Parts: sequence; structure tokens; C-alpha cells
Amino acid sequence: MARQPVAASHSTNCAERRDALRLRMLDAGAAVFLVTSPANVRYLTGFTGSAGVLALSVDGHDRLFTNFLYQTQVTDELDPAVEAVIASQPLLVEARSALAGEPRVAFESAHLSVAEWEIWRAAEGPELEAVTGWT
Repeated sequence: MARQPVAASHSTNCAERRDALRLRMLDAGAAVFLVTSPANVRYLTGFTGSAGVLALSVDGHDRLFTNFLYQTQVTDELDPAVEAVIASQPLLVEARSALAGEPRVAFESAHLSVAEWEIWRAAEGPELEAVTGWT
């Protein structure tokens, strides 16, 4: 059974949710907010896959990093305002590389494991700053 594209009203809701987070980011001085919880990725983008990292940018250039296994699903489900990036490396390595040069990257501290933190630290790119209560 083919997946149905994200409904326009759902895309609008996702966009409004991302815009509300952008206001929080502006207040906190964060250029990017990294969302790793699958439930929060789904809430903000419509993507229901279990492998996804959302880089929500204060400038509106939002990107969802996922792997090739989700290429069809991300095309069908992702809010069209969010760029899909099919990663050729582990998702956090790909995200960190893509975010090189960003001054401040906040992340969901309750949803990033120690192993994921170590992957981020080992890659080239900006440092992470833990935040709570944003999602």
C-alpha cells in the first residue's frame, strides 16, 4: 500500500510548531536546534521514520537527516518546507558536518544518549548546548 503525502493542514501545523520553536531559539541565542526524539521529529515535520535528526534553523533552512532506508518514506511524509538529507555517514556525523560554522547548536538533552554525544564530539563542527523543555 502506497503512503499518502502529508496533508496540507498537517504541513501547516508542523510549520507553526517549528515557527514557535524559532521564537524560543531567538530568545536563547541559538542558531540551530537539533531534534533527535522520533516523536518530536514527527510532531515538527510529519516524518514517522525511526531514523531522523532534525536541524531546525532560526533562519528557516530546516533539514531532516535520515538514511537511505527511509528515502521513499521521507519523500512521502516530510513537510515540503523541510529539506531531506539522505546521509552517507551516521546521522549525527552528517548533521555536525552540515552545521559547521553555526555559532550555537542547542539540542534536546533528554533525548541524546551518551553514545550519540560521543559521536557528535568526535566529528568536526560546532559544539552542542543542552536545553530542556523546548519540545
